[in-house]
This record gives sequence, C-alpha cells and structure tokens, in this order.
Amino acid sequence: MSNSVLITGASQGLGKAMTHEFYNKGYNLILNGRDKAKLDLLSYEIGIKGIVIPGDLREKNTIDRLIEEAEKRKVSILVNSAGVYLKKTVAETSESELREVMETNFFSAVNLTTRILPFFVVNGGGTIININSVAGDSGSYGESAYAASKHAINGFFDSMRYEVARGSVRITNVALGAMQTEMSYGREDWDKFISPEEAAKLIVSSCIDYKTLCPNEIRIGRTRYSK
Repeated sequence: MSNSVLITGASQGLGKAMTHEFYNKGYNLILNGRDKAKLDLLSYEIGIKGIVIPGDLREKNTIDRLIEEAEKRKVSILVNSAGVYLKKTVAETSESELREVMETNFFSAVNLTTRILPFFVVNGGGTIININSVAGDSGSYGESAYAASKHAINGFFDSMRYEVARGSVRITNVALGAMQTEMSYGREDWDKFISPEEAAKLIVSSCIDYKTLCPNEIRIGRTRYSK
C-alpha cells in the first residue's frame, strides 16, 4: 500500500497533531479543514509533503476535490477528524443546531468514507480512522446533540466493519476523553486533559499494515483528574 493519508479537521487540535506525526513518519499528506489560513500555515510547517484542500465537508464540491486528490495520490489511510462541539441542554438546542452537529460530525464522515471505500477495495485495502469520543458510549449533561453524533459514528462504522473486511479495509474508532484543544480551553482542569501530541503518536502507530488483525477500537483516557 501507499504511504499517503487524507486527514480532515487537520487545521487544529488533534488533527494538527496527527498531521505532524504522520509527516514525521514519512507519510504524504492531503489536508482538509474549513480555516484556509490555518491550513496554509500548517502546510508551510510541513513543506512539500502537504497538499491543502480547504472547504466544508458538508458541501459535495469539497468531497469531490478530496476524492480526486486521494485517487491521484493513492491514499491508503483516511482519518475522519473533523467535528464540532455543542454544549447545550435539549431545551436550549434548536433543530438547526442539532442538524449542523449531525451533518458535520456524522454525515460528513459517512459521505467521505463511502466515496473513498471503492477505491480502497480496488487497490487492495486501506485504513479508516474515526476520531470519536467517550461521548459515543454514554451521554453527559448538555451534550445531547454531540453525544448523538458520536453514538451514530460508532453504530454506523461498527456495522460497516463487517461489510468491508473481505476487501482488506480496516476501521478503527478512537474513543477519547477530554483533550487540550481549543474546543476545551478555559475549563478549570484543562492542564490535566490529554495531550493531542501524545494521542497522535498512539493513533498513528496503530496504522501499521497488519496482516491478521485490526484494532477495532482504541480508548484513550487521561492519567490525571481533579480532586
């Protein structure tokens, strides 16, 4: 397989940390995010190995451009890292907000994956990494929309795994606790959250071209909690 990877949500947080880690491991990169300025800066940091395709994954044109580049560069790893967070109770959450969270966190990942999947199968296999959350297993106060999107990722891709295994396509869902990202900045115990750089090292190391196994799920917790 090739050593090319497509990363969504690459402009910040864990996506950015994974970009640097994949680069350090010698991968060729296709990077997507909505903030073009941040992507351009990231591309400058990693040099010629980074191809930047900014755009909203809810738009078909963005996915079309990503698939075109993925096929051209024979991508063998897809990292679905793009996502948004909403901290509101059910009573406070509007229908449009719920739809935006589901479209960004769930449907965007599904649409991109189903487009790239035939390419993986034809070329002998591939790896799909879904950056999920512990919210994909259980709810929490004020996280109904966010948790729903993450539960949906688990259900959809856990079922898809059985359908694509014969095509040598592996699917790994990564369940993460709270991380030191812009999304969580300002919380009282932020300094005790998971380091994106440490998480990136573990996730990238799981992308080895195993012959007989698939790490179906990686659960990443933190070592320190507030009293």
